[in-house]
Amino acid sequence: MALFDQSARIRQLQERIEADGFDELAHFQLGEEYGRLGRWREAFAKFRRVIELNPESLEAYLAMGDACEKAGVPKEADAAWRTGETVALRLTRPEYTSIFAERRARLSPEAYLN
Repeated sequence: MALFDQSARIRQLQERIEADGFDELAHFQLGEEYGRLGRWREAFAKFRRVIELNPESLEAYLAMGDACEKAGVPKEADAAWRTGETVALRLTRPEYTSIFAERRARLSPEAYLN
C-alpha cells in the first residue's frame, strides 16, 4: 500500500473513531495500520482499546502481543499472550490456546532478563 493511501486510510479510521469511539473494528484496523508503519506504541494503544471494548477479542490479544514483541518489550508481549490464552481457555477456543502458546514459546528466555 502506498504511503499516501495509508495516510488516507489512517485519517478515515480516525474519523470513524471520532464519530463512534466504541467502533471496535475501526480501533483494530487503525492498530494494524500503525503496525504496518512500525508505530508500535500507537498500535499497542489501539489494540488495548479493543480489549477494553471487548475483553473477549482474542485477535486483539494476539495483535497486542505482536506489537509489544516488535517494539522490543517481550515481557509485555508475554503478558498479552498469556491473558489471551486464559480468555481462550475460558471461551473453549483450543485453536487459539495453541496459537498463544506458540507465540509465547518463541520468546527467548534472555528476553525476560532485561
